[in-house]
Amino acid sequence: MSRLDRQDLPQVVPLLRALHAHHVAHLPDVFHDQASSGALLAFLETQAKAGAWFFGHRDNGVLSAYLMAVPERRPRDSFRQAQSRILLDHLYVAPSLRGRGIAQALVHEMEERMREGAITCWDVTHHAFNTQAQRFFARQGAMPQVHKLGKSLKE
Repeated sequence: MSRLDRQDLPQVVPLLRALHAHHVAHLPDVFHDQASSGALLAFLETQAKAGAWFFGHRDNGVLSAYLMAVPERRPRDSFRQAQSRILLDHLYVAPSLRGRGIAQALVHEMEERMREGAITCWDVTHHAFNTQAQRFFARQGAMPQVHKLGKSLKE
């Protein structure tokens, strides 16, 4: 596992496309797959410039898994305490490498960096269809915090 920097982002693009294809397949009324590689790279670069952290795993020198984490700092307000946390926004492992502990190692690497920065919690969201992600994050110690319900009026 290693931290990735901006020069690695072009290698993340095909993994992001594969992750996104999973969402398109399940929610085609929400997501589309028409973005160019340049647009996906621009998205990743924007996230990096805004402070996102990237971690990756290489298999035989080829980037085959990545995690994107977005630090969020919220000042104290009328209702909440100040808080620094991480949004675990993307996690993808190539299908041929799943079940080898790579995703868990990426989360561990993120948590190590969090400790370095005195950040004490992370959040993740996933779509309800992705029960595999739910089981994985539960094994990492993540517990439900908020339940969001929705209803589509499309038929």
